[in-house]
Amino acid sequence: MLALTMKSVLSLLVALLLLGASRPISLPLYQQIDHGLTLAQIQQHPELYVGRLVLVGGKIHAVRFREDTGHDLRIMPYLLHGMDRPVVPEPNGRAFHARLETAAIHELLTPGRLVTLAGEVLGVIEPASPEGPEVLLAVREIHPWLTREELRSRQRPYYPYWRDPWCPYPGSLGYPYPYPCW
Repeated sequence: MLALTMKSVLSLLVALLLLGASRPISLPLYQQIDHGLTLAQIQQHPELYVGRLVLVGGKIHAVRFREDTGHDLRIMPYLLHGMDRPVVPEPNGRAFHARLETAAIHELLTPGRLVTLAGEVLGVIEPASPEGPEVLLAVREIHPWLTREELRSRQRPYYPYWRDPWCPYPGSLGYPYPYPCW
């Protein structure tokens, strides 16, 4: 009986761990993405890959609103690592454009923010930059990553093991009452 209970507890823990290790893009869309296709391949021959879904990441360089198409994001490409998080700039990577067709833009989509996005290749942006044409993607899903400072501000305060966070008086000030705090 105890072994059955331990098995169920362990299976519950494994399930919780797997749920916690999720990707920034939804699973149905993630399964449709062509993972063998790189941004460098698309930039060399964008007309061959029109309509294909790709997973790319980078740092937002500029955000521009256009009334006819929505928001255009100019993104400097980064290499994806681990859980599809952008970590380092892509060597010899040219910027690409991502088009959001919504009028409202997420408050975290600002210049300097790291993002991971799943997008459909639409073609190239004209006029082309001096390095060559810049690829245009239609955003299907986008995930803005929080900075370290934002993550730290969301964490709970840390109390050392000898400090009771609910007791109003730290040890150095002394406790004025003869009975314990709790």
